[in-house]
Amino acid sequence: MGDALALNAYGELVFINLVKEGYTEYRRDQVVGKTWAHPAYSNNRVFSRDDKSVVCHELPLARKSLRK
Repeated sequence: MGDALALNAYGELVFINLVKEGYTEYRRDQVVGKTWAHPAYSNNRVFSRDDKSVVCHELPLARKSLRK
């Protein structure tokens, strides 16, 4: 389990953390209209679409852990 991105049927891209007990939502952004299409991921980009448009969002790259 851990961090995940999900695109819901309302066209919201949701960044969440999944754990056995449930989830914590970090952020939610409206990126397209209502959709049943699954997002596509490539490197640090996520592509989402609805019936009228396709959008691409560049995601921040993960920082390397500072733990030793």
